[in-house]
Amino acid sequence: MMTIKVYEVNRSGMVRVLRAEAPVAPATTVDPSAAFPDCQCPKCSAEDQADTAYRVLLSHTTYCPACLAGAPCVTKDALGRTWRRGRS
Repeated sequence: MMTIKVYEVNRSGMVRVLRAEAPVAPATTVDPSAAFPDCQCPKCSAEDQADTAYRVLLSHTTYCPACLAGAPCVTKDALGRTWRRGRS
C-alpha cells in the first residue's frame, strides 16, 4: 500500500496541505492508451531516421559476403552515406 498527500508550496516556502495523507493502492495494470504519443518534432524525427539507417547498415554488413570478407561493397558505401547524411 502507498500513501498520497497533496500540498502546495508558495514562494516563501510556506506549505499548505490541500488533501491530507491517504492510503492508495498502486495500479496493477497500465492502460496503453494513456501513454504519450511519439514526439513528431523535426529533431526527434531526424534522430529516428538516422537510427533506422544505422540499423540497416549494421544488418547489411553482418550478412553481406563481401563486407564479411573485407572486400569493397557499393551497397555498404551507399548505406553509410545515407546514415551520415541523416546524422547531420
